[in-house]
Amino acid sequence: MSHRILGLALAAACAATFAVAPAHADTIYNFDPVSGQSVGTAGSVSILGSDGATTATFSSSDPTPTGLGGAFTFGPNGGTYSQLGNTVLSSNGFTGETLSVSFSQAQTGVSFDFASGDAFNASGGTDILTLITNTGGVYTATATLGSDLFPEGVFSISGIGPFTSFTITQSAAGSPDTTTIADFKSIAPVPLPNTVWLLLGGLGLIARRRLTAV
Repeated sequence: MSHRILGLALAAACAATFAVAPAHADTIYNFDPVSGQSVGTAGSVSILGSDGATTATFSSSDPTPTGLGGAFTFGPNGGTYSQLGNTVLSSNGFTGETLSVSFSQAQTGVSFDFASGDAFNASGGTDILTLITNTGGVYTATATLGSDLFPEGVFSISGIGPFTSFTITQSAAGSPDTTTIADFKSIAPVPLPNTVWLLLGGLGLIARRRLTAV
């Protein structure tokens, strides 16, 4: 009976500890300081996250359209997208561009707002953003038309297997579309606090002593 009581106490303590431990932490990447910079065959743009440790690097292997600094450019929203933040990263109105994002350390989720170039939602609600991680995960989100000229949406995944990079493409009615994103965040796994491991270790030691004494 004492073994059973000890086991139940250990399980309850563990459950209470894990209940208060955070499962993840959001890292925000501010686009404002890099407004005016471009990514493409000429180079990439790296942004240090709000955690002060994780860097997100934005790049593209697509050819740079004539007259532009890159396949994608950070620039002001200008009130075009009411659901997106002050600074957006866009494919400059060109369709079929692929955006790549890599992280300096593994993440388990990502979220951002995005917009389609399908003016007036001409494709009838089939404006789809596709994200593919370097581990092979494929995830999609759909933009819908609201009060703005262009359909907008939110992409969000969390709690998936760790990944270090992904690509983004957009389509409308099955055809390549433009890509615009903003309000970029990633989610990294948070290790359990040292106090948790001390608690678990102490309970384990007590359990071993009780078993030895019996």
